[in-house]
Amino acid sequence: MFEHLKKHSQIVVTGPQRAGTTICAKMIAHDLGYPFWPEERCGEDLAPYCLIREHLKEGQKAVYQLPAFSAWCHLLPKPVAVVFMLRDIDDIIASQKRINWTSFNEPRELAMYFRKPDQGPISRVKIDFWITIQKPRIASPYTVEYESLSEHPMWVEKAQRTNFGPRQTTLE
Repeated sequence: MFEHLKKHSQIVVTGPQRAGTTICAKMIAHDLGYPFWPEERCGEDLAPYCLIREHLKEGQKAVYQLPAFSAWCHLLPKPVAVVFMLRDIDDIIASQKRINWTSFNEPRELAMYFRKPDQGPISRVKIDFWITIQKPRIASPYTVEYESLSEHPMWVEKAQRTNFGPRQTTLE
C-alpha cells in the first residue's frame, strides 16, 4: 500500500493526535522494511528535528510517528517525506475523550499554533495549518485518509478496537 514511499529514506507521519499516526507509521515501516520510531523514542518539542537530521547524515532509513511535531514538519530538510493523517474531526475528538487526552494536552498543542484554549479543537487547527501553510512548503508532502488504511492487512476493524489502549494497534 505504501511502496510509493520507498524513494524516501526518512518518513515522518504526523497530524492530529488520535488521527491514526501510530497505525499508519507502523504500516509504512512494515511495507518498506524500515525501523519504526514512535514519538516517545524521538523526544519532545524540537528534539525530533535533531534526531532526523542526524539519521539523514548517517544514511539511516526510518519511519517516525510524530503527531506532536506537526507544527514544525514544514521545517524538515527536503529529503524527508511528510505524511499527514486526515480523519473525521468528530472521530478524533471521540478518541481523544476515550483516553482522556484533551484536557491536559489540547491547550499545550494549541499554544504551538499561537491559539488560546477556546480556539480549538486542535485537530481542526492542525488540518487547516497543513492545508494552507505546510503542504505547499514541503518538498514531498503526502496526505493519507484514515479510512483508506482499512485496505491494509494490518488494519483492525473498529468493533475490535473499542478497548484498545492509546498505543495499541493489534489484537495481541
